[in-house]
Amino acid sequence: MNLIIATSLIFLLSLMTVIIVTNRNINQTIKNFLFANQTLPVIKSGLAIASHWFWAIAIFVGPAVAYNWGLIGLLWFAIPNGISCLIVGWLAHKVRSNDPLGLSLTEYIKKVFSFRVGILYQIEFILISLAALLLAFTAINKVWTFAGLETTMTPFVASLLVGVITLAFTVVGGIRTSIFTGSLQTVLWITFITVALIVAATSIDLIELKGKNELDTIWNEKFFNSFAVAFAISILVGATSHGMMWQKAFSMPKKNIMPSFAFACVVFIFMVIGLGMLAIYAFNMKLSVTSADTAQLAMIQSSMGIVGVVVFSTILVGQTSTVIDSSLNFISSLVTLEWIKVNKLIVSRFIMIVFMVLAWIISWAKLEIWTILMLMSAIRIVMFVPLVFHILKQKLNESSVFYISIISTMISLYFAWNAKSNSQPIYDMYAALTALLLPLISYIIIKTIFKK
Repeated sequence: MNLIIATSLIFLLSLMTVIIVTNRNINQTIKNFLFANQTLPVIKSGLAIASHWFWAIAIFVGPAVAYNWGLIGLLWFAIPNGISCLIVGWLAHKVRSNDPLGLSLTEYIKKVFSFRVGILYQIEFILISLAALLLAFTAINKVWTFAGLETTMTPFVASLLVGVITLAFTVVGGIRTSIFTGSLQTVLWITFITVALIVAATSIDLIELKGKNELDTIWNEKFFNSFAVAFAISILVGATSHGMMWQKAFSMPKKNIMPSFAFACVVFIFMVIGLGMLAIYAFNMKLSVTSADTAQLAMIQSSMGIVGVVVFSTILVGQTSTVIDSSLNFISSLVTLEWIKVNKLIVSRFIMIVFMVLAWIISWAKLEIWTILMLMSAIRIVMFVPLVFHILKQKLNESSVFYISIISTMISLYFAWNAKSNSQPIYDMYAALTALLLPLISYIIIKTIFKK
């Protein structure tokens, strides 16, 4: 298994060399470095969007859902995840129509609502970017644990190496690097998953699709209350809370936005279902699975041997790198252009370094990532509602948006905390419904009162 370390380093160093060589003569400006002069093409952008949405949650939580809840659970996980890309594409297209010269959703929010509401969206995007890096490091930790590599190199050292190498080429190419690495990763994932499914299908005779919990209908009370409702609400709005998605939408011609995000939707769903089916195969074959989120790895090891595990792990390390790359580009654009308002590349690159180091230190300190995910889920649902109201040309009072957003987030967090501390998953459903319905109903009531 030590081969994983060598192949991963060779892969990342090769990427770094190619990117540095091909970008050394490009005349860089801030707009070109962070927004590619708004010239990103459809196919490469769509592949990169699919890759950057295909982070640790899709790679590990998806197979866990498939292992436990079978094909129904897998489809419930994959399809809303893919549709989330369509939603952010639709919203971004509308925003670009309203603000043709803009380069940032948060700056747009400041114009149409207020500075303080814009800050709420910035907090949301920063939390998501931080979570992206932490989950990327978590993915490395899972592979390292599965492969028994901790004695050779600790996951924290491995994460730092991946982060440093990624920084080396991100500070050179900016968002173009992110698009290149993201599209390459998607091609690698599609190829590997296709081969793995073909090989796995020849290793099993009977296909049972109900999973560990024998789910044969969506109207299962346990499935519905503990997972389905909360997940569907949270993930459908999920992509809209990722600053890196909005940055890509502002980095291409407006006409390319919907085709790019629609293409990403289809590709993403295929990849998630592919990995999930490997987890279902693992359950059908009664393989030894210590944790449901690594069931796909157990199947890969069973059907493809050590070669399959090494290839999967190498691609996963590359996936970690491209997610870090994408998040660093967004944070750099936010801080450089909106906080300190400078147009110097050296400042933009320095911000990338600082944020990566901070995220790695947080992961090294073993801060419980659930806390960040809990806050992330609540705030992204709450902040989705006023954005949709605005896009639908329903005018909202600025004060109501600001205070209702804060109150709704706090109440949603209360339910989420109860779900965690009391081990009652139904409170996750209450948290998601609160985050969606409380601001929605409040805005409708306020609009009705003011109209009268």
